[in-house]
Amino acid sequence: MRVLASKPLRDRALLIVSSDHGEAFGEHGTTEHTKTLYDELLRVPLVVWGKGVVPRAIEQPVTLIDVGPTVLDVFGQPVPSHVVGESLVPLLAGRDVVFQRPIVAEGRLRRAMLVGDLKVSVDLRRKTMEAYDLARDPGELEQLSSREPERVRAALRAMDRFFEAHAYAAPGYRAPY
Repeated sequence: MRVLASKPLRDRALLIVSSDHGEAFGEHGTTEHTKTLYDELLRVPLVVWGKGVVPRAIEQPVTLIDVGPTVLDVFGQPVPSHVVGESLVPLLAGRDVVFQRPIVAEGRLRRAMLVGDLKVSVDLRRKTMEAYDLARDPGELEQLSSREPERVRAALRAMDRFFEAHAYAAPGYRAPY
């Protein structure tokens, strides 16, 4: 950090530190990192340091799909129209931002989406669905699907529409799983 804070770099360096996944240590009966889409696997640190970055902790959910647009924004480059993420530069500058993109996750026939405080996830292979209100239940322990069916159905429809609209399609392409 001392090197980055030195005069030659402090006005032109941007340091972004994150991870591609979390790790399960027994939560929800799992270990490692490939079996679920619970928050212990999805929530990762994102630390940004550099010129114009206001030091503060952010509680607003952001996503790793925002890192690319952020780097492009820092360098004054346009974000391609097919990119779903949004630049975090206004947030890093200390402003409050309302993002338009959803927060989603996908892996090995599992999908999840955060709709407000409601997180819905489906396992396409096992044909299961889960829903949790993360504001009331950050540990994802109390299933909401039977208690709030309309709220859950609306979130599942939004997730299905998102993944249908953003599915990769090319002649001859077949999903690997």
